Amino acid sequence: MASKKDKLLESAQKFIAKGQLDRAIRDYEQIVDLDSGDIRHRQKLAELLVRVNRKEDAIAVYEVISRQYSNNHFYLKAIAVYKQIQKLDPSNIKTTLTLASLNEKQGLIGNALAEYNLAVTYYLKAGSLPEAIKVIEQMLAADPENLNTHLKCAETYFTAGHHDKAFGEFTRLAILLRKRGDESAFSRVCERVRTLYPEKNDFPDGLLANQAEVGEPVDAIDFSTRIEQKALEEEASPVAAEAPLPAEHPQVAPETPFPAEPPEPPQDLAWEEEI
Repeated sequence: MASKKDKLLESAQKFIAKGQLDRAIRDYEQIVDLDSGDIRHRQKLAELLVRVNRKEDAIAVYEVISRQYSNNHFYLKAIAVYKQIQKLDPSNIKTTLTLASLNEKQGLIGNALAEYNLAVTYYLKAGSLPEAIKVIEQMLAADPENLNTHLKCAETYFTAGHHDKAFGEFTRLAILLRKRGDESAFSRVCERVRTLYPEKNDFPDGLLANQAEVGEPVDAIDFSTRIEQKALEEEASPVAAEAPLPAEHPQVAPETPFPAEPPEPPQDLAWEEEI
Protein backbone atom coordinates (compact mmCIF):
# COMPACT_ATOMS: atom_id res chain seq x y z
CA MET A 1 0.00 0.00 0.00
CA ALA A 2 1.33 3.43 -0.95
CA SER A 3 2.22 5.72 1.92
CA LYS A 4 0.67 9.15 2.37
CA LYS A 5 3.93 10.70 1.19
CA ASP A 6 3.90 8.60 -2.00
CA LYS A 7 0.31 9.62 -2.70
CA LEU A 8 1.14 13.28 -2.23
CA LEU A 9 4.13 12.99 -4.56
CA GLU A 10 1.96 11.33 -7.21
CA SER A 11 -0.67 14.03 -6.81
CA ALA A 12 1.92 16.82 -7.01
CA GLN A 13 3.39 15.41 -10.22
CA LYS A 14 -0.05 15.35 -11.83
CA PHE A 15 -0.69 18.97 -10.87
CA ILE A 16 2.72 20.01 -12.25
CA ALA A 17 1.93 18.24 -15.54
CA LYS A 18 -1.34 20.19 -15.75
CA GLY A 19 0.41 23.46 -14.92
CA GLN A 20 -1.48 23.75 -11.63
CA LEU A 21 1.57 24.81 -9.64
CA ASP A 22 -0.28 26.28 -6.66
CA ARG A 23 -1.95 22.92 -5.98
CA ALA A 24 1.37 21.13 -6.46
CA ILE A 25 2.95 23.50 -3.92
CA ARG A 26 0.29 22.59 -1.35
CA ASP A 27 1.13 18.92 -1.84
CA TYR A 28 4.87 19.55 -1.43
CA GLU A 29 4.26 21.58 1.71
CA GLN A 30 2.53 18.56 3.19
CA ILE A 31 5.37 16.31 2.05
CA VAL A 32 8.04 18.34 3.86
CA ASP A 33 5.83 18.55 6.93
CA LEU A 34 5.74 14.74 6.99
CA ASP A 35 9.54 14.49 6.63
CA SER A 36 11.38 17.63 7.75
CA GLY A 37 14.75 16.13 6.83
CA ASP A 38 13.79 15.53 3.19
CA ILE A 39 16.05 18.06 1.51
CA ARG A 40 15.35 16.89 -2.05
CA HIS A 41 11.61 17.54 -1.88
CA ARG A 42 12.11 20.76 0.08
CA GLN A 43 14.34 21.90 -2.77
CA LYS A 44 11.55 21.08 -5.24
CA LEU A 45 9.13 23.12 -3.13
CA ALA A 46 11.49 26.12 -3.28
CA GLU A 47 11.78 25.79 -7.06
CA LEU A 48 8.00 25.73 -7.46
CA LEU A 49 7.66 28.80 -5.24
CA VAL A 50 10.13 30.65 -7.47
CA ARG A 51 8.12 29.65 -10.55
CA VAL A 52 4.96 31.25 -9.14
CA ASN A 53 6.96 34.34 -8.10
CA ARG A 54 6.63 33.75 -4.36
CA LYS A 55 10.24 34.80 -3.81
CA GLU A 56 10.08 35.51 -0.09
CA ASP A 57 8.55 32.09 0.59
CA ALA A 58 11.14 30.46 -1.65
CA ILE A 59 13.96 32.22 0.23
CA ALA A 60 12.60 30.99 3.56
CA VAL A 61 12.60 27.40 2.25
CA TYR A 62 16.10 27.77 0.79
CA GLU A 63 17.37 29.09 4.12
CA VAL A 64 16.08 25.97 5.89
CA ILE A 65 17.88 23.80 3.33
CA SER A 66 21.13 25.75 3.72
CA ARG A 67 21.01 25.48 7.51
CA GLN A 68 20.56 21.73 7.22
CA TYR A 69 23.62 21.47 4.99
CA SER A 70 25.69 23.85 7.14
CA ASN A 71 24.78 22.08 10.39
CA ASN A 72 26.12 18.88 8.86
CA HIS A 73 29.29 20.66 7.61
CA PHE A 74 28.31 20.39 3.94
CA TYR A 75 29.46 23.95 3.36
CA LEU A 76 29.82 23.72 -0.42
CA LYS A 77 26.20 22.62 -0.73
CA ALA A 78 25.13 25.38 1.65
CA ILE A 79 27.03 27.90 -0.47
CA ALA A 80 25.26 26.68 -3.62
CA VAL A 81 21.88 27.15 -1.97
CA TYR A 82 22.74 30.63 -0.73
CA LYS A 83 23.81 31.54 -4.25
CA GLN A 84 20.22 30.78 -5.27
CA ILE A 85 19.01 33.07 -2.49
CA GLN A 86 21.39 35.78 -3.65
CA LYS A 87 19.93 35.62 -7.16
CA LEU A 88 16.43 36.11 -5.75
CA ASP A 89 17.46 39.00 -3.46
CA PRO A 90 20.84 40.40 -4.54
CA SER A 91 20.62 43.45 -2.27
CA ASN A 92 20.25 41.47 0.96
CA ILE A 93 23.45 42.16 2.88
CA LYS A 94 22.74 39.36 5.38
CA THR A 95 22.95 36.88 2.50
CA THR A 96 26.28 38.36 1.44
CA LEU A 97 27.70 38.02 4.95
CA THR A 98 26.39 34.47 5.29
CA LEU A 99 28.05 33.52 2.02
CA ALA A 100 31.29 35.07 3.24
CA SER A 101 31.14 33.07 6.47
CA LEU A 102 30.35 29.79 4.66
CA ASN A 103 33.21 30.31 2.21
CA GLU A 104 35.56 31.00 5.11
CA LYS A 105 34.46 27.79 6.86
CA GLN A 106 35.08 25.87 3.64
CA GLY A 107 38.57 27.37 3.42
CA LEU A 108 37.76 29.39 0.29
CA ILE A 109 39.38 32.53 1.66
CA GLY A 110 39.50 34.41 -1.65
CA ASN A 111 35.75 33.92 -2.15
CA ALA A 112 35.09 34.88 1.46
CA LEU A 113 37.06 38.11 1.11
CA ALA A 114 35.19 38.96 -2.10
CA GLU A 115 31.84 38.60 -0.32
CA TYR A 116 33.06 40.49 2.76
CA ASN A 117 34.31 43.25 0.48
CA LEU A 118 30.84 43.60 -1.08
CA ALA A 119 29.46 44.07 2.41
CA VAL A 120 32.11 46.68 3.27
CA THR A 121 31.28 48.62 0.11
CA TYR A 122 27.60 48.48 1.00
CA TYR A 123 28.16 49.81 4.51
CA LEU A 124 30.55 52.54 3.38
CA LYS A 125 28.08 53.79 0.77
CA ALA A 126 25.36 53.75 3.44
CA GLY A 127 27.62 55.77 5.75
CA SER A 128 27.67 53.01 8.37
CA LEU A 129 31.32 53.08 9.38
CA PRO A 130 30.94 50.93 12.54
CA GLU A 131 29.39 48.10 10.52
CA ALA A 132 32.02 48.46 7.80
CA ILE A 133 34.78 48.24 10.41
CA LYS A 134 33.29 45.07 11.93
CA VAL A 135 33.34 43.38 8.53
CA ILE A 136 36.89 44.55 7.77
CA GLU A 137 38.02 43.10 11.10
CA GLN A 138 36.42 39.79 10.08
CA MET A 139 38.39 39.98 6.84
CA LEU A 140 41.63 40.47 8.78
CA ALA A 141 40.80 37.47 10.97
CA ALA A 142 40.26 35.37 7.84
CA ASP A 143 43.50 36.48 6.17
CA PRO A 144 45.86 38.32 8.57
CA GLU A 145 48.51 39.09 5.94
CA ASN A 146 46.25 40.46 3.22
CA LEU A 147 47.67 43.82 2.14
CA ASN A 148 44.37 45.08 0.70
CA THR A 149 42.59 44.46 3.96
CA HIS A 150 45.21 46.11 6.17
CA LEU A 151 45.08 49.17 3.93
CA LYS A 152 41.28 49.27 3.91
CA CYS A 153 41.24 48.84 7.69
CA ALA A 154 43.75 51.62 8.27
CA GLU A 155 41.97 54.10 6.01
CA THR A 156 38.52 53.27 7.41
CA TYR A 157 39.73 53.54 11.01
CA PHE A 158 41.18 56.96 10.19
CA THR A 159 37.97 58.15 8.52
CA ALA A 160 35.98 56.98 11.54
CA GLY A 161 38.22 59.01 13.84
CA HIS A 162 40.01 56.01 15.36
CA HIS A 163 43.40 57.51 14.65
CA ASP A 164 45.39 55.34 17.07
CA LYS A 165 43.93 52.15 15.60
CA ALA A 166 44.55 53.48 12.10
CA PHE A 167 48.19 54.16 12.93
CA GLY A 168 48.51 50.61 14.27
CA GLU A 169 47.18 49.20 11.00
CA PHE A 170 49.45 51.39 8.90
CA THR A 171 52.33 50.15 11.04
CA ARG A 172 51.34 46.50 10.53
CA LEU A 173 51.05 47.11 6.79
CA ALA A 174 54.51 48.69 6.73
CA ILE A 175 55.96 45.72 8.64
CA LEU A 176 54.40 43.28 6.16
CA LEU A 177 55.88 45.20 3.24
CA ARG A 178 59.25 45.32 4.95
CA LYS A 179 59.17 41.54 5.48
CA ARG A 180 58.45 41.10 1.77
CA GLY A 181 61.35 43.35 0.85
CA ASP A 182 59.16 45.79 -1.09
CA GLU A 183 60.95 49.00 -0.17
CA SER A 184 59.19 51.09 -2.81
CA ALA A 185 55.72 50.28 -1.47
CA PHE A 186 57.04 50.55 2.08
CA SER A 187 58.35 54.06 1.51
CA ARG A 188 55.06 55.15 -0.02
CA VAL A 189 53.11 53.88 2.98
CA CYS A 190 55.53 55.80 5.18
CA GLU A 191 54.79 58.94 3.17
CA ARG A 192 51.07 58.35 3.71
CA VAL A 193 51.62 58.01 7.46
CA ARG A 194 53.67 61.19 7.63
CA THR A 195 50.91 63.02 5.73
CA LEU A 196 48.15 61.85 8.05
CA TYR A 197 50.27 62.00 11.22
CA PRO A 198 52.72 64.93 10.91
CA GLU A 199 53.49 64.53 14.62
CA LYS A 200 54.89 61.04 13.94
CA ASN A 201 58.11 62.52 12.66
CA ASP A 202 60.07 59.44 13.76
CA PHE A 203 58.25 57.17 11.30
CA PRO A 204 59.62 54.83 9.98
CA ASP A 205 62.46 54.92 12.52
CA GLY A 206 59.94 54.23 15.29
CA LEU A 207 58.84 51.15 13.40
CA LEU A 208 61.98 49.34 14.47
CA ALA A 209 61.12 49.97 18.12
CA ASN A 210 57.59 48.71 17.53
CA GLN A 211 58.91 45.50 16.03
CA ALA A 212 61.28 44.98 18.93
CA GLU A 213 58.43 45.41 21.41
CA VAL A 214 56.38 42.64 19.77
CA GLY A 215 59.37 40.36 19.33
CA GLU A 216 59.90 40.91 15.60
CA PRO A 217 63.49 40.34 14.40
CA VAL A 218 65.08 43.60 13.29
CA ASP A 219 68.26 44.65 11.61
CA ALA A 220 68.31 48.37 12.23
CA ILE A 221 71.63 49.10 10.52
CA ASP A 222 70.78 47.19 7.35
CA PHE A 223 67.25 48.59 7.24
CA SER A 224 68.31 52.20 7.81
CA THR A 225 71.04 51.89 5.18
CA ARG A 226 68.56 50.57 2.60
CA ILE A 227 66.04 53.36 3.34
CA GLU A 228 68.75 56.06 3.11
CA GLN A 229 69.99 54.58 -0.16
CA LYS A 230 66.43 54.56 -1.52
CA ALA A 231 65.97 58.22 -0.56
CA LEU A 232 69.21 59.21 -2.30
CA GLU A 233 68.15 57.35 -5.44
CA GLU A 234 64.80 59.13 -5.49
CA GLU A 235 66.44 62.54 -5.00
CA ALA A 236 68.79 61.81 -7.88
CA SER A 237 65.96 60.66 -10.14
CA PRO A 238 62.69 62.59 -9.69
CA VAL A 239 61.04 60.66 -12.52
CA ALA A 240 61.88 57.36 -10.89
CA ALA A 241 60.60 58.64 -7.56
CA GLU A 242 57.18 59.26 -9.10
CA ALA A 243 57.05 56.03 -11.10
CA PRO A 244 53.97 53.86 -10.42
CA LEU A 245 54.25 50.80 -8.28
CA PRO A 246 54.13 47.39 -9.95
CA ALA A 247 50.61 46.14 -10.65
CA GLU A 248 50.54 43.91 -7.61
CA HIS A 249 51.20 46.79 -5.22
CA PRO A 250 49.49 50.13 -4.58
CA GLN A 251 50.63 53.64 -5.10
CA VAL A 252 50.28 55.91 -2.11
CA ALA A 253 47.44 58.43 -2.17
CA PRO A 254 48.23 62.05 -2.98
CA GLU A 255 49.54 64.11 -0.12
CA THR A 256 46.19 65.60 0.83
CA PRO A 257 44.10 65.12 3.97
CA PHE A 258 41.93 62.05 3.77
CA PRO A 259 38.32 62.95 2.85
CA ALA A 260 35.76 63.20 5.62
CA GLU A 261 33.20 60.92 3.98
CA PRO A 262 33.63 57.13 4.10
CA PRO A 263 35.78 56.39 1.05
CA GLU A 264 36.80 53.36 -0.84
CA PRO A 265 40.60 53.08 -0.63
CA PRO A 266 42.02 55.06 -3.57
CA GLN A 267 42.73 52.93 -6.64
CA ASP A 268 46.40 53.86 -6.54
CA LEU A 269 46.65 52.34 -3.07
CA ALA A 270 45.12 48.95 -3.81
CA TRP A 271 47.05 45.72 -3.92
CA GLU A 272 45.55 43.06 -6.19
CA GLU A 273 47.48 39.96 -5.24
CA GLU A 274 45.02 38.44 -2.77
CA ILE A 275 41.62 39.49 -4.07
